[in-house]
Amino acid sequence: MAHQNHLKLLEEGPDAFHAWRRNHLDLRPDLSHADLTGHNLQGVNLAETNLSWAILTKADMSRANLSQATLRKADLIGANLHKATLRKADLTYATLQGANLSTAQGRAVVLRMANLQGANLFRADLTTADLRHANLREADLRHTSLDRADLRHARMGKANMGRASLIDADLTDAHLMEADLSEATLVRAKLIDVNLHAAVLRGANLEDANLRGANLTNATLQRARLYATTLVETNLHQADLTGSEVYGVSVWNTNLEETNQSDLLLTRFVDPAQFLLEPAIRIDRLETAQLLYHLFQNEHTSTILSSLMSRIILIVGHFSPERETMYTTILQDLWRHQYVPILIEMQNLQEDNDAEIFNALIGLSQGILIDLSDVGHLGFMFPRRSIPIQPVLADGKTEHDIYPNMYHRMRPLYRYQDIASLRHFLEKDFLLSLEI
Repeated sequence: MAHQNHLKLLEEGPDAFHAWRRNHLDLRPDLSHADLTGHNLQGVNLAETNLSWAILTKADMSRANLSQATLRKADLIGANLHKATLRKADLTYATLQGANLSTAQGRAVVLRMANLQGANLFRADLTTADLRHANLREADLRHTSLDRADLRHARMGKANMGRASLIDADLTDAHLMEADLSEATLVRAKLIDVNLHAAVLRGANLEDANLRGANLTNATLQRARLYATTLVETNLHQADLTGSEVYGVSVWNTNLEETNQSDLLLTRFVDPAQFLLEPAIRIDRLETAQLLYHLFQNEHTSTILSSLMSRIILIVGHFSPERETMYTTILQDLWRHQYVPILIEMQNLQEDNDAEIFNALIGLSQGILIDLSDVGHLGFMFPRRSIPIQPVLADGKTEHDIYPNMYHRMRPLYRYQDIASLRHFLEKDFLLSLEI
């Protein structure tokens, strides 16, 4: 129970309480079980204070110092802890529903089994915090630092975690159904067996993250960074991976049924500013990304698998948003005909830097479709290999002198009026020629 003298000093005001603390540095204030409902404790030094079982409902503790304080099973419903210091404080089993902890300093704070449902943790620092089994449903965690935090078995459904930082965090078996992690940083995060059903990870950075066995059904991962991400036994049923970076991704026994895998970027960036180290090679199948990654890394693998990859068709050109939309349909057509289409943006190809990758792809390809509609010049040379090259050009576009760069089996230029005529030509002419 609370020490009555300590409680009386606190009720006299901050000045009296602080003066007593300065004169009794060896004593730890005991306010356990105290009823401090609605009390004004702004800026009060409560460091190392025992507040276990205390009732602090709607108390104003903004800017208070609670470093290494004990608040086990304390009632902090609706309390104001804005800019409070909670470093190494123990809030195990505490109730903080609807509490305001925005910009609170909580490094190494213990919130194990705490109830933070609907709490405001905007820009709070919870680095290395212990949040095992905590209830963070519908909490505001935008811009919150959770680096190296322990969130195993935490319940975070519908939490707003936009731009939160979870570098090296452990979220094993956590529940994040319908949570919003847009542009969150989860580099090297452990997400084993996590439930991210219908979660939003648009633009999230999952580089080197481990999502083994994770449930990402109906999740949104558009433009997510999946650089060297582990997706072994991950469930991506009906997830949307449009535009994601998938260099080095690990895909084994992954459920990709009805998954949107369009416009996946296979090549890597060298920095967050998205300066391309390699040409922008885009594909529409995650499993193909992993296979091509191994091909680029190991020349012997390329030889062994060349027969398996003989269904590749390279589609080269400059793709404006309108033309890229048109070719999305073309890609789907090619998949239905059991080909493996790979879209390559021509303006990112440079002869000196990118010849190795591009040549590797050509060596594995059955044919090349090059759309010259928005191309002024090629800027590179096709290698001298016996591969059919089909140039196409939209009506109304100028034909450039590209023929000196074409070799062996270059087919006559085909002019198309619209997507329907191009689809018909590819099916009835170009694809048939590849089977001869």
